[in-house]
Amino acid sequence: MAWTRIFKVVDCATRQPIPAFVSSDVTVPVLSSSGEFIATMNDDLAYCTVLIQAIGYISTSHTFLRDTPPASQEVVATCLAKAPPAPPPPQMAAPTQLQSHLEEGKFTVTWACDDCDNFNMTLVSVPAYPGQPFSGQRELSGTDRSFVQTHTRGNQTYRFSIQRCKRGILDARSNCSDWRVIDILVPAELGFRPWRRPFPIAPKGFASPGAVTAVAPTPDHLDVFWVGSDGNISTTFWQRGQSWVNPFPIAPRGFASHGAVRAVARTPDNLDVFWVGSDGNISTTFWQKGQSWVDPFPIAPKGFASPGALTAVARTPDNLDVFWVGSDGNISCTFWQRGQNWANPFPIAPKGFASRGAVTAVAPNPDHIDVFWVGSDGNISTTFWQRGQNWAQPFAIAPRGFASPGAVTAVARNPDRLDVFWVGSDGNISTTFWQRGQNWAEPFAIAPRGFASPGAVTAVARDTGHLDVFWVGADGNISCTFWQRGQNWVNPFPIAPKGFASPGAVTAVARDAGHLDVFWVGADGNISCTFWD
Repeated sequence: MAWTRIFKVVDCATRQPIPAFVSSDVTVPVLSSSGEFIATMNDDLAYCTVLIQAIGYISTSHTFLRDTPPASQEVVATCLAKAPPAPPPPQMAAPTQLQSHLEEGKFTVTWACDDCDNFNMTLVSVPAYPGQPFSGQRELSGTDRSFVQTHTRGNQTYRFSIQRCKRGILDARSNCSDWRVIDILVPAELGFRPWRRPFPIAPKGFASPGAVTAVAPTPDHLDVFWVGSDGNISTTFWQRGQSWVNPFPIAPRGFASHGAVRAVARTPDNLDVFWVGSDGNISTTFWQKGQSWVDPFPIAPKGFASPGALTAVARTPDNLDVFWVGSDGNISCTFWQRGQNWANPFPIAPKGFASRGAVTAVAPNPDHIDVFWVGSDGNISTTFWQRGQNWAQPFAIAPRGFASPGAVTAVARNPDRLDVFWVGSDGNISTTFWQRGQNWAEPFAIAPRGFASPGAVTAVARDTGHLDVFWVGADGNISCTFWQRGQNWVNPFPIAPKGFASPGAVTAVARDAGHLDVFWVGADGNISCTFWD
């Protein structure tokens, strides 16, 4: 025999049935189609206790006795009282100590937070403008304690908001803290500009007019060299994440003539520097990683070079070629090959062919060198060397009277293309180019008459489809123009204002395709710099 109890579960206040969960150690109550529970026990059991639970209600238990009414088929109503609301979980602590730090073209926001999983943040400009920083929510790592925003506009307010969040908690009330907000006003003078405001890297009076050179052995390093005001050779360098070091000499006072120094990085671990000595020799020093700069030594004797005209190329890591204007107006050369001494100097263009102060060379490939100079009659001349052949006879690529003395530069943006630039006799910037299988193009101006001072032009190709040209303007500014594949040369524009530069010294480096660094001798004898990225 067995005995049975039938019961239903209701809300104590409303007496309305509610969904419930019922369990017992001695039986399994069955839920009928009418919403009632049926508990059936063996006759030898004197009682049965069931546990009754429902979401949002206080759980209870009920005991049924075998020998106590109600009769076996009577329905018993068991009520549950509603549970009081749970206290809200504690609010997470928000980040603290929000601070901002402004620099030209960017700002940094910092904050403090202990034992944080991660953060949500937003950044908006107030008011908004086209292309404003993101307005949607972004997640930051819990280890972050700063955020940097670049390309910030001048006269613009930015609102930075951040909250601390805990991963893995589903309750939205406890998942994140309150937001913390800081407004950052960027003044006009600290707004982003493609070209940064010029700044000195060597102080007033450190450099003589007309001689500065720079190299980027790696994308994260820059070395700059110049002739000091007392005829030394000085340098400074920059490493990513560090400031420019204090300038220091690598060749002593009186070793160099004013106006000619060149540097080459034939590997990331080697630097070679060349200059015209005060007695007309060609001198050099070099640096190798882990060693100091070596004592300077001559590679061409006294009286071989005129002041102000020297260039060098490293067509391979094991070769160096140096070219200069000789004291009699020739173009001379010497070279070094690993394991050998420097060769005796020899002419590649005869006496009287070159004006003082302008020679440049490029190596489009390891087996070829092109050399360019301003001729004694104001033409632009060239010669070239191909492995297994002698130097070609010099020939003109721009006619007599086209160039002023002292300023020519060349770029090989790919092995089949050469671009040459110079300061014209009327102060323009002119160019010509050569493409494999074609003759040299007719010269043409890319900056008009009177735009440039004599003696200072430089060019870089930061990729095969782009050229940037820089010069010292007639009023002492630093000016620029550029060409992009498929477009014309842009109108020239200044990147450093009037009176910032002395005539005759500017150099540029593209340490990667998205960055340009330009250096010059300032009007007060400093070394100045600006950069673009």
